[in-house]
Amino acid sequence: MLRALNWLVDQAADAFEPGMTEGTKYAAFNLMTLTMMTGTSLMPDLRGHVLIIEEVSEYLYAFDRAMFHLCSNVAEQQLAGIKLGNISDIPENDRPFGESSETIAKRWCGQSGIPYLGRAVIGHDVENRIVPFGLLGTM
Repeated sequence: MLRALNWLVDQAADAFEPGMTEGTKYAAFNLMTLTMMTGTSLMPDLRGHVLIIEEVSEYLYAFDRAMFHLCSNVAEQQLAGIKLGNISDIPENDRPFGESSETIAKRWCGQSGIPYLGRAVIGHDVENRIVPFGLLGTM
């Protein structure tokens, strides 16, 4: 919480996700939440954005299906790319899924023509960083 307050009060640049650069558009979402908005009037315009996604407490097969749905539906929006935040508290399935969350993200990004841009420091944990939506100005 202190990190968020430092950003709100002092615009502290060290509160930001460390991979962000000035002049780039960003958006960060929980994967399942964004997937449920896909195809509705609630879906934001993500053209030109780096989309950072995170997830908590989802099976890897559900993460896989959500990544397929998301990537299939935003490919035409010409994203600058997708970064993967923290994927945490993954429940154990009765049989192993066979891929990690990062392998899944890379696969669906590749098949959809969306650049996979690596990892980000966002998620449901104490290391969570700030991602202002839209064009990032001077930090």
